[in-house]
Amino acid sequence: KIVSGMFRGGIGQGRLAAITGPSSAGKSFIAGNIACEAQKQGVGLLILDSENALDDGFMQALGVDTYKEDYFYRGISSIADATKMVSTFIKSYRDNKEQQPFLIILDSIDMLRTDSQEAAYESGENKGDQGQHAKQVKNMLAPWVHDIKSLNISIVCTKQVFQEQDPMLQKNPQTAWKFTESSKYAFSQILLVTRFMLKDD
Repeated sequence: KIVSGMFRGGIGQGRLAAITGPSSAGKSFIAGNIACEAQKQGVGLLILDSENALDDGFMQALGVDTYKEDYFYRGISSIADATKMVSTFIKSYRDNKEQQPFLIILDSIDMLRTDSQEAAYESGENKGDQGQHAKQVKNMLAPWVHDIKSLNISIVCTKQVFQEQDPMLQKNPQTAWKFTESSKYAFSQILLVTRFMLKDD
């Protein structure tokens, strides 16, 4: 309802949407519930899980039928994995002239490793990526925007936000968090979820 003004159909066809927020704000929970509601409407699901959050047990607890023929789960670890998985799926969807609506959920962008991080891990090293993660994520998202625009496919990604460092901006809930600039323009919708502390009283 907040995203689209409707209680059903909030995720746009042929579009990318982002669920963003700080750690433990409930991004995976919301993504799982979107999957559940989509499945009720006859939408097929491709779940790409980089943080082992959307496993079968979790999804089943939310009401998702993980045994359906049009439900696919893949554990992934890198940007290259996500890129290959989505491009292969879209090619198959297009080649087979599929009409069934599909929702792809990627949870989360932040846990995907770059090629250099993968190589460093394999060699037992721990190195920074010198900003490569943001660049490679941008390069991953841009083709998806064009590939799905005429297809009955939607993509939802979860993404971490970062605390605004300017003390004046931190006081305003609308400016307290920063979303990676290089990723922002791929998404038609960006939903920010935050945690609220309940008063003791």
